[in-house]
Amino acid sequence: MPTKVLTTKDVAQRCQVTQRTVVHWINQGKIKVFRTPGNHIRISQTDFLDFLKRYDIPVPDDIYALGERKKVLIVDDDPGVLTATEHILRHDLDLQVETARDGFVAGQKFLALNPDLVVLDIQMPGMNGWQVCSSIRSDPINKDVKIIVISGLADASSKELVRQHQVDDYWPKPIDYGALRARIRQHLGLAVR
Repeated sequence: MPTKVLTTKDVAQRCQVTQRTVVHWINQGKIKVFRTPGNHIRISQTDFLDFLKRYDIPVPDDIYALGERKKVLIVDDDPGVLTATEHILRHDLDLQVETARDGFVAGQKFLALNPDLVVLDIQMPGMNGWQVCSSIRSDPINKDVKIIVISGLADASSKELVRQHQVDDYWPKPIDYGALRARIRQHLGLAVR
């Protein structure tokens, strides 16, 4: 599938700035561009996404419609939580979602999906959430993967484990799905609708 390209006008609209500002960014070397045979400036979607991430600018939702959707892995042994969370991420936020009901399957799916964010239950049979988290964080290539831990436990030792495992967010059960949706949007840098 060919890479989608954007004009300076497209970028200006998505960033809610003037075209002059976009040209200024280009002249400063902040956005990588190429020129058409007719000498028109074009920006690849990939380079635009790199620019947005580098300068911590929320990614407009319509960029994902061009083929780049954030990827999320949900790991929970509770079918109700799994289904509800998947519905929100897939339908409300239009994310690419994979699910796993245990830590072992989560490891396999993590490697295949290469997610941007993991929503992870702690209390699971077999390999628990802390072990999954340790596995993810053990590889420096995963340093930018966001991890949201969901647990029915909220004691002091759990809070210490959150710090030790470099977890980005901690949500107690029962889950406030509206607040979780907003936080996931924030962690993924998605524009607010």
